[in-house]
Amino acid sequence: MFRHCARTLAHKKARFQETATKEDAAEYYLDLEGFLLHLRNLVAFLTNRRPESTDLGINRPKDWAERSVEQREYSDLLKSAKAIDRKYGAEDSTCYDQISKFLQHCTTHRHEQDRDWDVEQIFADLDPVLQAFEKRFMPKSAQSAAPALPILRTANNSTASMRVLPTTTFTDRFQR
Repeated sequence: MFRHCARTLAHKKARFQETATKEDAAEYYLDLEGFLLHLRNLVAFLTNRRPESTDLGINRPKDWAERSVEQREYSDLLKSAKAIDRKYGAEDSTCYDQISKFLQHCTTHRHEQDRDWDVEQIFADLDPVLQAFEKRFMPKSAQSAAPALPILRTANNSTASMRVLPTTTFTDRFQR
């Protein structure tokens, strides 16, 4: 979802700027918020923010890996993610904290302050970390398999995460 939102945001922004309709504005803001919320989740995972015992973190591979994983195998990813988190934060807080302030729930920050998000650059910085994670930790059999898609029924929708992640790059998907 993080990659999908990054890929579609520029088009939705251009359409909104061209038409100025409420529907196009809603689509643009929905996509931006989707990007930011998935960014927040990925940063939390990659930097070990685990406020709840059920939260996944890179430092608990027994919860997400299908094999034994040593800390040395992911320590560079953790370091890179922490640098990205600091880079896109504010003077006194991280990117994770900024997203929480502006999007997690209704806050005075969201009401009183504008906040710009450099989606293209954030994506350019984080996607290589995600690609490295996928290359190292996805089972070889899953790397070439099509993603498992949930069946959508009329009466319900699921927020379950897909277990199989596609391994193509952002550029490959965008060109399809």
